[in-house]
Amino acid sequence: MTDLNNSNQNHEENIVNEKEEKLENQKENAKKVENEGKEGEKNQERTKELEGLRKRIEKLEQEKQEYLNGWQRERADFLNYKRDEEKRFQEVVKFANERLIKSLIPVMDSLELAIESTNKDGKDQENDSYLKGLLLIYSQMKDLLEKEGVEVINPKKGEEVNPYFEEVISEVKTTEVPENKIYQVLEKGYILRGKVIRPARVIVGKN
Repeated sequence: MTDLNNSNQNHEENIVNEKEEKLENQKENAKKVENEGKEGEKNQERTKELEGLRKRIEKLEQEKQEYLNGWQRERADFLNYKRDEEKRFQEVVKFANERLIKSLIPVMDSLELAIESTNKDGKDQENDSYLKGLLLIYSQMKDLLEKEGVEVINPKKGEEVNPYFEEVISEVKTTEVPENKIYQVLEKGYILRGKVIRPARVIVGKN
């Protein structure tokens, strides 16, 4: 009888132990599920955080590109402006003395007329101090104008009229040159660094 009671008691203890073991297992599983849930929530939070960071990085990249494009445009505009200013400055320097040179041209005309008139009078260049003085001044002014980039337009008799370089003042009836060809140069023309500042004034022949 005593053995039977002990056997029943052991059986009940075993059942209790099994129950407790199952309960512990369930608790552990519940903890695992809970922990997995927490990890899932953490992962979701991390995913959201990463997504937010990704969006901010994309926004910063976009802003950086916009700033870079704007800077490049402004730099290009500045370089174009600088280039235009340099070009304008060169043009100003190139023709800054145009007014002065234009004012010297009539003086050259007067010197040439004076020299021509003196030569017609049969003056000896070696012995005439006045003519020597005129020639010296004329030579100095001619050198000065040449250094400043001035070229002379002095067409020859019988040449074709170039309207860009010559201005027809009048016509003269003659057989010395073909019709509408240059008969006489009244005034020489002048070019300053490629720009005509005064065309040569000419008379053309008329048959």
